[in-house]
Amino acid sequence: MEKDAVASTLVEIIASRKLLVSSRGPVWYIFPGVKQKLYAQYVYDVKLKECKAQGVPTSDESVKNHKEKGIWDDLKAKNLDLIPTFIKETEGKITKEKNRLSKEKYEKWLRVLQREYSYLLVTHNTMLLNCAEYMANEALMHFLMWECLRNYDDTHLWNKYEDIENSTDIEYIEELFGLFVAAIKDMNIKDVRELAKNNGWRVRWRAVDGDLSQLFGRSAQDLTNDQFLLVYWSGVYDSIYENYERPPDNIIQDDDKLDEWLEEQTEKRQREIGQKFYSKSENKTTNSKIDEASEVYKVIEGGFNEKGEFVRFSEEERWNEIERIRKLNSPQSRAIKQREERTLAKTPGVFVQEQELRKNKIDREAMGGTVRFEGKR
Repeated sequence: MEKDAVASTLVEIIASRKLLVSSRGPVWYIFPGVKQKLYAQYVYDVKLKECKAQGVPTSDESVKNHKEKGIWDDLKAKNLDLIPTFIKETEGKITKEKNRLSKEKYEKWLRVLQREYSYLLVTHNTMLLNCAEYMANEALMHFLMWECLRNYDDTHLWNKYEDIENSTDIEYIEELFGLFVAAIKDMNIKDVRELAKNNGWRVRWRAVDGDLSQLFGRSAQDLTNDQFLLVYWSGVYDSIYENYERPPDNIIQDDDKLDEWLEEQTEKRQREIGQKFYSKSENKTTNSKIDEASEVYKVIEGGFNEKGEFVRFSEEERWNEIERIRKLNSPQSRAIKQREERTLAKTPGVFVQEQELRKNKIDREAMGGTVRFEGKR
C-alpha cells in the first residue's frame, strides 16, 4: 500500500466509517454492527419466505430446470470454478515467457479462457438472477444500504429501506450500490498485516492496552472483519516483537519469511511440549536409557473415541498423525531418519539391523541410543 493509502485506511478503520464520493456529493458509509447485521438477516429470511410462497423458484430449482433444458450441467459448473486458476497460471506464463511465438500461443489461449469464463459466468448469473435467494439477498443489501449510507449529519438518505426498492431514481441507486459493494469488500491479509506493523498504529494500539471501545468506539461484537483481523495481527506482532528470539527487522517486514519463522517456532514449541510430556514421572520406565532417549515414535493405527471404542484412522488421519509425531523429533533426528530411510530404500525387502544403520557414534548419541515409545498397540 502507498504511504497515503495506509494513513487514510487506518483513519477509516479507527473511525468505523468511510467517505464515499458520489456524483451528487460525499456520502458516509458507516460500518454495520451486529444489530444491523442481525436485522439484515431477518429481512433476508422474510423476503425468502415471501418469494417461496409466491412460487419463485429457489436456486436449486433454477439449476435443475436449466440442466433439464440443457443450458447448464456439472461440467460447466466445474469449469466455472477451475478456469480462474487456469487464467492466473497462463498470465504467469505470459509474464515469464521470453520466446515470442510461445508468448503469442499463451496469449491466444488466455483469450480463449477469458471468453469461456465470461460466457459461463453470464450463464450462471442469469440462471440465478430471478431465484428466491437472489431476491432475498437484494432486499438484505437494500436494508444495509439504507442503514449504512448517511448524509454528512448522519441522517438517512431515505426515510425507510423500502424506499430504495420503490425509487424511480434508478441510475443514482445503481451508482450508490456500486460504491456500497466496493466499501464492504474485506481487505486482503497482506494489507492488514502492513497496517498492523505501521508505527503510528502500533503507538495507538499499545496506548489503549486492548480497550477496543477506546480504539474503535465500539464493542468487540461490532467489529468488522477488517477490524478483527487488525486486532488479531497486532497481537501476533506483539508476541514477535517481545519474543526473546525476535527475528531481525528484514524478516518481520517480509511476510513469507516471517511465516516461515513462525512455523519454525511452532514446531520448536511442539517438540518442547513433547519432550516435557514424555519426561513426566508417570511415563518413566525402569530403564533409564529409554527415559533419556531423544527419538520419539508411535505405531499409528487409530485411537479411542468418547465411548471408549477403538476406531482405526483413515488414510488421511493416519498421515496427519505421522506428520505430527515427526515434528516432535528435533531437526537433527529427522535428518538422520531421512538418511536411514534412503539407505533402506536402496535394498527394499531386505532386513537391516538397527546397529547397521546407526554405526556412527554421533548419530546414536543424537538419537539417544535407544527409542522412546509414545504408545503401542
